[in-house]
Amino acid sequence: MPGYKRLNYTLTEKLLESSINQLAQYSPETPIKTVTQEEFNTAVEREDVYINPFKYYTHPTINLIIITTPIAANNFAYLLPHLGTLFPGKQLLLGLDGQGATEQHIVTTYVSADQQTIEIFDPKASNAKRFFSGEGGIATLLLGVLRALSPFPKTHLSLAETTANYYTLGTQSFFDDVSCGYHNVANILACKELLEENSAITRKKLIEKTKNPVSEVAKLLKKNAPPKIDNKFASFVKKAWQDTMMPLASKEQRNSLKFQHYFLGWPYEGTTSQKVIYFLSLRFIFQPTINLIRRPIELMFNLLSETANFLKNSLINWAPTYLFTQYLRSSLLLLNAAFQGIFKTFYLVLRTFTSPLVTLELLQAKNNLHATKNTSGTIAASPAMSAPILTSEKKLSSGSNVITLFEEKGINSASSKNLAKEDEVKMVMEQENDASDGLTVIEHPESGSASSQGTPLDDSKKKNRDQVLVLESKPLIF
Repeated sequence: MPGYKRLNYTLTEKLLESSINQLAQYSPETPIKTVTQEEFNTAVEREDVYINPFKYYTHPTINLIIITTPIAANNFAYLLPHLGTLFPGKQLLLGLDGQGATEQHIVTTYVSADQQTIEIFDPKASNAKRFFSGEGGIATLLLGVLRALSPFPKTHLSLAETTANYYTLGTQSFFDDVSCGYHNVANILACKELLEENSAITRKKLIEKTKNPVSEVAKLLKKNAPPKIDNKFASFVKKAWQDTMMPLASKEQRNSLKFQHYFLGWPYEGTTSQKVIYFLSLRFIFQPTINLIRRPIELMFNLLSETANFLKNSLINWAPTYLFTQYLRSSLLLLNAAFQGIFKTFYLVLRTFTSPLVTLELLQAKNNLHATKNTSGTIAASPAMSAPILTSEKKLSSGSNVITLFEEKGINSASSKNLAKEDEVKMVMEQENDASDGLTVIEHPESGSASSQGTPLDDSKKKNRDQVLVLESKPLIF
C-alpha cells in the first residue's frame, strides 16, 4: 500500500540502532543492550516495579544513554527515579508514547544527568496534560486545536519533582496522524549530535539539525526495510486501478492476473470445461461490455481519491518552520482530507449500484474480520493461555501472539484458524480503507496496556507477575 506507514516499536529500535551503530568501532561491547524486568528490578533493588523490556545504547565518549524503545508517558514520572538508579550519572534520550489530540502520539525527551533538567520536544502542538495522563474528551480536543493555532507554544509541567519544559516544534501538522514516529527518530539523532558537539539542546538548534525529519528518516527506512515506503505517484495510480479492476483479488493475485482475466473474464487457471463455458455463454462479449460501462466511472472517482492521498503524503513530507507556512500546510491537509473522503464516498456509492455483488462480498469480509478480532481478543485475555515475554527480542507480528502461545503450549485450537483467516480478510479491509496510512505503524499500546509500564504491583499481582502476558501493541495513531 503506497504512502507513509506508522512506525512500530520494532522499526523505531531498528532505525535508531542502524544510525548509532556507526559508533560501534569505539566500543568492543555490543552497542545495543536489553533490560528485562528481572534485570531492572535487581538494579534498582525493588521487586514491585513492573516494566516492559526495553533496549538502550551507551554512548562510548559521553555520559549518554539512548533508550531506543519508546516508554509509556503516563508512567514516566514514576519510572524516572528508577532510571536514574539504573543509569547513574547518565544523560537520557528517549521517546515517550502517550495520548495525543486524537490518537496515540510520541515525543522526544532529554533528561540531564542530575534529572534537574527535562526537555520535551513535541513535533505537534499536543496538550501536555492529556499526553501524560491519557485523559480528556471533546473539550480537550478543542483546546488542542486552539493550542495548534498559537505560535510555538511552550508549557511547563511537573515530573518526578522536576519542572519539565514542554516545547512544540511545529514540524508535524495537527492533522497528520502518521509521521510522529519519524519525527521522534530524527529528533533523538539530532539531540545526540548536539550533545556530541557539547551544545545545549534548544528548540531552534533542534529544528536546524533535523531540517526535514520525515524525509530523512524515510531514507533510513528505505535502506533498512525497502517495502515500507513507496510514495511514487505511479504507485497510487496503480492502487486505484487494481482496487477498481480487481476489488476482490488478494495482493498475490493482483500481481499475477492479466488483462484478459480481470477485464475480459477469461478463467484464471481454469479447467477445460470452464474455458468451453466461457465461449458458449458468450462471456467474452458480455464481460468486456459490462466492464466498459461501469469501470471507467468507478476508476475516475477512485483515481481522484488516490490523487488526494498522494498529495496528503507529499504534505506530510513537508516540514515548514514559519508560522504562516505551518498554517498553510494544516489547511491544505484538512482540505485534502475532505476531497479524499468525498471522492472515495462517491466511488463506494457508485460501486454499490454498478457492482452490488462485489460490495456485498466486501461487506461480508469486513464483518468476518470484526468477528475474528472479537474472538481473538477474548482468547488473548485468557490468563490460562498467558506466557511471559521476557525480552524485547521476541517481537510478534500483528495478530500472531496468541498463535505463538498456542504453539508453546502445544494446543491446537479452532480459534488459531480464525486468526489465520484474519490475514486473508485484512487484504479486503485495506482496499476499503484507502485513507488509512498502514498498519505498521509507530504501533502503540492502548492506554490500558501502556499503564503497565512502571506500575507498582500489589501482593496479589506480584504473586502471579511472571504469568502476565505482555500483549503486542496495536497499530494506532499519530
